[in-house]
Amino acid sequence: MARVIHFEVLSDNPEALARFYQEALGWKPSKMDMPGPAYWLVATGPESEAGINGAIMGRMFGQSVINTIEVPSFEKVQAKIVAAGGKLLNGPHEIPNVGRHAYFVDTSGNMFGVLQPPKGRPRPPATAAKPAAKPAAKAPARKAAAKPAVKKAPAKKPAPKKPAAKAKPKKR
Repeated sequence: MARVIHFEVLSDNPEALARFYQEALGWKPSKMDMPGPAYWLVATGPESEAGINGAIMGRMFGQSVINTIEVPSFEKVQAKIVAAGGKLLNGPHEIPNVGRHAYFVDTSGNMFGVLQPPKGRPRPPATAAKPAAKPAAKAPARKAAAKPAVKKAPAKKPAPKKPAAKAKPKKR
């Protein structure tokens, strides 16, 4: 199964956009010294946390975001993409120390990148999702703390009943 390993955000002003993401989200951009359009790699968080890093680059295509997928064999995956109805848009080309890369378009017109890393490059370990914590075992039920005995006031004896008054016959 091929996984998304990188993203690229395209902009007419990539330097300003790199500053925006640095100020707004704390991303750490670093400008690459290479031919072609302006290109900033961005670290989006520590390697110890789940997520991917990406880049901000000059606009070469109409799409705003491009995801890149790592594959074990560029040629095999290219053949599968074309057989499934996708099209090669740009490339392939070799990126030194990165690998063989090209842009494709899927059957809905969405562009995506495909990258085959160089042979022998160790693949970073996948960050496995941490299993959900097991619910804590229920602690044995505790007996309610004994309440201090409260002395009740002695019950008051009811007042003696007064004998009912005899009803006088009503005069008519």
